[in-house]
Amino acid sequence: MAQLARIKAFIEIIERGSIHAAALALCQTDAAISKKLTKLEKILNIKLLERGPGNQRLTEMGAHYYHACKAALEKINVAESFIKQTYSAPEGELTVLVSKYLFAEIIAPKLEHFMVLYPALRLKFNTAERTVNFEKDHIDVLFAIAMPPPNKENLIRRKWKHSTRSVICATRQYLEKHGTPKKPKDLHAHRYLCHCNQYPKNMITFDEGFELSLQPFLEFDETDAIVIAAKQHLGFIAVREFKVTQDLQSGDLVEILPQYNQDKVMRYTYYRQQAFPNPKIQVFLDYYS
Repeated sequence: MAQLARIKAFIEIIERGSIHAAALALCQTDAAISKKLTKLEKILNIKLLERGPGNQRLTEMGAHYYHACKAALEKINVAESFIKQTYSAPEGELTVLVSKYLFAEIIAPKLEHFMVLYPALRLKFNTAERTVNFEKDHIDVLFAIAMPPPNKENLIRRKWKHSTRSVICATRQYLEKHGTPKKPKDLHAHRYLCHCNQYPKNMITFDEGFELSLQPFLEFDETDAIVIAAKQHLGFIAVREFKVTQDLQSGDLVEILPQYNQDKVMRYTYYRQQAFPNPKIQVFLDYYS
């Protein structure tokens, strides 16, 4: 511990610009800080600082040692912070990006109990349907379907035990007027209502990875609007099954080409990779896994 105190004193001297400023920052005397620096140089058997009246300059070896110690001390601080957080109740703000469909299906039914378990957490839910930038948007957790990592950030992906599948559907009235497709390629003759934020927006994927490129008839930035447009007989839509389950059960929408859409689509959560697990994120993911 004495050696660590000497290293901290050395770093403070460099960053504060003088032994006196470092002593003030560490609430010690100038003599105590100077003694720590001298002892450190003696142990290392090198000169770390060239010192003169009102002037100090890192030696070449001193500069190397400073940068190495600075990086090591930052890792120690992170580790200490992790230990403190691990053995205390998770607290602070946690921002979760999730569609309102998944919020209603997965999160809302168990949310009150979760808040009882972790009352110090302040949850913020973002239900906007858009491309996310974890750092810029301050997102901690993203609930999503199988997808490439947003913005190619350094993310960790955790798979859920429940899957879904894709469905293509339209109203009976639309199909009676325009005909019912028998094969995927028949969709070229139909009106495709798509989500402008999906990528690529003009592509529909079927079982075994078969892809069909289509020209959108109408584009929307919100799934509810797509479903409303389809229920007004304006065209067909391609969405995840859980988004239209009730409409399919009620007969408001009819599934098209179900034999080509039986592959399961896994659901995932994404969160940023960190040096140590974030307790806030871990308790949330563990609870909703």
